Amino acid sequence: MIKKIKLSEYLKRYDNMDAGERLTIAKRVGEWLHSAAKMLLRRAEEPEAQLQNVMQVSGRWNDEECRAWEEGARLLSSFSNMADTWLPDRLYGKAAYRSIRRMVKCLKTMGEPDGAKPMAPQGENVVSGAKVQDSGKAGVKAAKEESAAGTSKATQTVGAGVKPQGNKPEAGVIPRPPHISQYVHILPKKTQERAAKYGELMRALEEARENMRLLLNDPNAKNADREKWAKTATRIDSQVKSIRKELDAEWAKAVKAGRVTVDDLGQAHVLPAGEPTGTEVELTKEQKARVKQLRNALRDTRGPKELGEKHDAYVKKWVDKYREMVKIGGPETVTEAVVNSAKVYGIDLDQIKV
Repeated sequence: MIKKIKLSEYLKRYDNMDAGERLTIAKRVGEWLHSAAKMLLRRAEEPEAQLQNVMQVSGRWNDEECRAWEEGARLLSSFSNMADTWLPDRLYGKAAYRSIRRMVKCLKTMGEPDGAKPMAPQGENVVSGAKVQDSGKAGVKAAKEESAAGTSKATQTVGAGVKPQGNKPEAGVIPRPPHISQYVHILPKKTQERAAKYGELMRALEEARENMRLLLNDPNAKNADREKWAKTATRIDSQVKSIRKELDAEWAKAVKAGRVTVDDLGQAHVLPAGEPTGTEVELTKEQKARVKQLRNALRDTRGPKELGEKHDAYVKKWVDKYREMVKIGGPETVTEAVVNSAKVYGIDLDQIKV
């Protein structure tokens, strides 16, 4: 059985590493993706992984698989302030198949916010258990180039075929509302029709998983019945993922068009032509650097989470940094990772006035 990573076991933050240290971590991540990730992704496809968390399912893993997970968690700790890694607790509390895929996805992107840029080629579904590409050589090469140039980029990525980012805002800069009903109306009609089935599918998925759980705990249950509900859950889960993928793609298209805005109530709208949007604000070099610095600080979820003086003081500083960032760059500077960090500390962003 795996052991939960302790705060004392966390590795140094990636954005605080020098070029040599980044070279080392890139090599370790590449080696982990080449071997350990494959083992864990196979485990993620098992029916039990749909229902139980990694602490529960790891009782059936061998020593090598347990070591693979623990090494992955240590590597993940380097990027916990740069992406939503689900550390320290959610990684161990969610369904095992989700936690394994989150771990692989975050390590394949090495610092991209919330796993925003998977490194696999188009058509290769990393989170479905397909073959994980070997990112080791590309990661080492990237770190060596950084070392030679003497740079200190905080979000150097691993993987082949990564294009340099320009100065234009990317699709997804505007935080997407948390509920489908708040933005689906600006998407194509066919997408709206598919999204209307989302709630019903989620209820059916929960029912299938509950039946699986009951059958797994019933020593008199037939394997055929267990397999039936496992297949049902897998089929529905595929439909849910397909809808989510379509929503992601259509939202990105809408934002890329440059006319999407989100009001104070979290409702998405399409602005009439000629009305300025937040993405049209041009920041100076110094302002961009300050926004990046503030965003990195706001994404850090390792601050005190238990209520008390330390937590209150941390939240106050967090809110001050948030206000400064939004005041400089506007609402579009609030990434999904910042929103997730706010949830961790119990901060309601809608209540913060800038």
